[in-house]
Amino acid sequence: MAERQYRIHPAVGIARVGNAVRSDASNDFYFIGPEIPDVFANVDPLSGALGEFKTADGRVKAQAARFRIFEYEKQADGKFHPLGEITVKDPARAIRIRWAVHLANRKASFCEFNGQAGAEDQPLFFSSYTANGPLKMRNSTGARAIKTLAERRKWLELDGKEQKIAGGDTANVAHFSIDRANKSNDGTKLKIRTLGELRSDDAGHLLVIGGVGQSDFDKAIGSETMTDFANNDGWFDDMSDGPVDAELTIDGVAHPVVGAWVLVGPPDFAPAIRTYRTMYDTLVDVLVREMAIPADDGLFAGPLAHITGMSKDWRQNQTIRDFTPSFTRDIAPILRAICRMDRVHPYQRGPVAAYHGVMTDQNFGVLGGQGSLPANRATVFKRLRDPNAFDRVPRPPVDPTRMPSIYGDYYGEANNRGGDTDPASLHAVSKLQYALLRAWNDGNFDQDWGRLPAAAPAITPEGLDRAALESLSGGAFFPGMEVSWLFTKKEVWAAPFRLARGKKIGTLPVPGEVRRDLVVEAGTFSQQMALPWQADFRDCAFGDVKDPTLPGGNRRVGWWPTNRPDEVFPDTTPNNRVPWTRFGNGQPFPANNAQGFRAMVDSWFTLGFVVEMTPAGAPKQLYEVEFNKGAPVA
Repeated sequence: MAERQYRIHPAVGIARVGNAVRSDASNDFYFIGPEIPDVFANVDPLSGALGEFKTADGRVKAQAARFRIFEYEKQADGKFHPLGEITVKDPARAIRIRWAVHLANRKASFCEFNGQAGAEDQPLFFSSYTANGPLKMRNSTGARAIKTLAERRKWLELDGKEQKIAGGDTANVAHFSIDRANKSNDGTKLKIRTLGELRSDDAGHLLVIGGVGQSDFDKAIGSETMTDFANNDGWFDDMSDGPVDAELTIDGVAHPVVGAWVLVGPPDFAPAIRTYRTMYDTLVDVLVREMAIPADDGLFAGPLAHITGMSKDWRQNQTIRDFTPSFTRDIAPILRAICRMDRVHPYQRGPVAAYHGVMTDQNFGVLGGQGSLPANRATVFKRLRDPNAFDRVPRPPVDPTRMPSIYGDYYGEANNRGGDTDPASLHAVSKLQYALLRAWNDGNFDQDWGRLPAAAPAITPEGLDRAALESLSGGAFFPGMEVSWLFTKKEVWAAPFRLARGKKIGTLPVPGEVRRDLVVEAGTFSQQMALPWQADFRDCAFGDVKDPTLPGGNRRVGWWPTNRPDEVFPDTTPNNRVPWTRFGNGQPFPANNAQGFRAMVDSWFTLGFVVEMTPAGAPKQLYEVEFNKGAPVA
């Protein structure tokens, strides 16, 4: 018999918190995250029907990450190709699956977020330099500082431990319970009681459902008043991440299974809009430019052969020269995403030609169809910001007239650079994306717009990987929306889209001791994020940068409007743009930081979701729905 492999997909799954009331006996408090590329979360892939994002009482449904096992066989070319999915309902074989997941939140014991500080170190985080002095650990200074690694693990880390569930067991639920007393020893406990749960369906798939979006503070450690977008001592939240494993037996014989990972992030409040640079785009950029394609992986000789082609081209030419991009696959998604952002982040159009002009799919014929017009391509391409400019010496000036209109990784100072005079203070497409766009601009691309038949919705291993990662933001990382820059370092990856579990990737200071190793373990990627998550979620609205080409001299710039909108068109008043962060009476959240942070902690679930729909008296477009739905929730 030919050699077989078994792998869990998606290789990285994404769950999102929701505070809908949970019951072990029901499943109406969650929906399944995206599993097919270009089919958005909570949309039925066959009918196109859109589900509701909140329950009747106005609470947000959690997004579950669903995991499956696929069987691969080594074929004549020496590569492992997928045969199909393994389920416990296989009529020809006795299949047994036992799933295991470990979720943890280590935010409060990690270092303070300081932009790109530590990102250029070898090992990562070794540097002592930040704009504000040496790298500092959260909850490590002042009279209430927590010293030593043992004490920090006891008081600052929320570990749900490894939980297991049998594939096909629909009756039981495994909980990542948290039971932590406050450090004051006054009998009170953190309000955070869970990091989520595991379930299975009758086919044996795994469902990972994250926390409820709860944040709380321990007055014996820090202050209830939040003063920073990312670092607030004494605060905790229920975001998490960790490894996903499975024990598999087929007809009584055990088989090893390649594991996966799950990230638990905040809700995606604009699920119908992908960003111009998704996490899939960013990780493909890392793979093509910095990693090796596995020689025995048949996916990269089949459905992912274009990635193999780009990798070969980049190794030989350090750019895209011999590889032929597809307009439909490689170019159109970037342009469409940039343009659709206008519905959640209003662009400013000044005298600079066609800045962020809004295109529809009807425009794509002259950009990527037969007879594509060079002048039209050039008009678009010249407006794009070049990521290669970030590395030039001397650095060119900041150019806010280029798109996208988004803040960048070096918004803050670190590594002896950054700030409002650094071109990297604004964001760009990836270097690989820019090289593909340049080839398109030069006419070296497949003019396939309108020629490729639409693929039927289908669950595939590579599609599961891509669909999950395309729903994540691939930058900017200050700190990011679901994960930060650590997730994009080649050091953390063992293979394409597979994290290097247990690998030492960095070193961190420990108050009262020396240093400890940073390894890829449960909680590694959520710990770099803002604490609590709502502070950054409130703070990362649009701001202004200097732009002398506009009246008034400033240009509006956003952060992650495709996950966390700036302004929206409500379905009830579809022609009026309003602030997204507003109370039920229409008043915006407070401008004062401390009050604004608290408003987001208390009211995040009342905010609306942006979906594609056709409200009464308005055309089909992206509108906000379910704002302030239901009765007020205490």
